[in-house]
Amino acid sequence: KQWYQRRVRGSKGIQIRYNLSQVEQWVREQNLDLEDTDVLSSLNEIRQASQLLQMNKNTVEHASAIAETCFSLNTLQLQKLLVLYSPSSEFEERVPQSVIKYILNYRPIASGAKLMLDPNKIHTVNFAYQPFEVDFTLITPPSGLRLNFLEKF
Repeated sequence: KQWYQRRVRGSKGIQIRYNLSQVEQWVREQNLDLEDTDVLSSLNEIRQASQLLQMNKNTVEHASAIAETCFSLNTLQLQKLLVLYSPSSEFEERVPQSVIKYILNYRPIASGAKLMLDPNKIHTVNFAYQPFEVDFTLITPPSGLRLNFLEKF
């Protein structure tokens, strides 16, 4: 299977959304979402992409909901996700061309639209590094790892 057949599906949307909620919670706990940085709003594209993977995508009515819900994603990004979307089960179908065409007509691709996220929205986070001494001679690897060939000095 191609890489996208395992990643662009509803179950991955659920996993991404859960992981993103953990990041959002951590950002709040660390008080990193300050007004001048607006870290949480910079995650909108990822949040909406994960929502898109979980949404119904079978009819024009669904396409309308997608276009309205995923307002932070540009049309090129929506099109790419919908084309690469892989059904999770035999009961689910690929996204019909009518849905993709509706979105392209509803929101035409703007000139200069980029497929990747905006690099200007990347935020750096600095962590204090606190080295500590580790005496590796005191560490015994678990027997289940079958590292009998290692010798202690």
